[in-house]
Amino acid sequence: MLDYVEADKECSVSASKLQKLTGWLAQNKFDANEFKKLISELTLSHADFHQHSRFSLDHYTRNVLVKSEQVEMLLICWEVGQISPVHNHGFSQCFVHCLEGSVAENSYLYKNNDMQFRATKTVVAGESTFINDPDIFHEFGNASQADRAVTLHLYAPKITSHNLFDKATRTINQSDF
Repeated sequence: MLDYVEADKECSVSASKLQKLTGWLAQNKFDANEFKKLISELTLSHADFHQHSRFSLDHYTRNVLVKSEQVEMLLICWEVGQISPVHNHGFSQCFVHCLEGSVAENSYLYKNNDMQFRATKTVVAGESTFINDPDIFHEFGNASQADRAVTLHLYAPKITSHNLFDKATRTINQSDF
């Protein structure tokens, strides 16, 4: 289940850091290496976003930080054992930076009406990953058996719809935001 929690306080990250992130996305600089360089230069940490961290024992939470037609920025908070459904991002670019803990990403390729597992990757605090292909699906989950995880997700343009893959029925369903 996806839960949006609107950030109700002004973000503690400096306005210049947010402006750099959203400006970079709005300029369509969809290069994973440039993103990693920018994130490194900004030295972001969970402390920058701590006041927006909302956790739920029932499901991971999606905390909206910035949302416009061009970009969307979410802080996703993961309790131990929480995992997203297998999904894509439609035609949005997705950049993920781990701020705290670690997350596992399983990636899949949807080809010839079949979902094919590709790889598993663990992303730890300070590391980033990127997806920009509507045929690539992934699922994220907290990789730790003991600690929470927090990830920063940036999408350009904002996500208006995505596809969810049901592992049990092996079918894809479109979901709108």
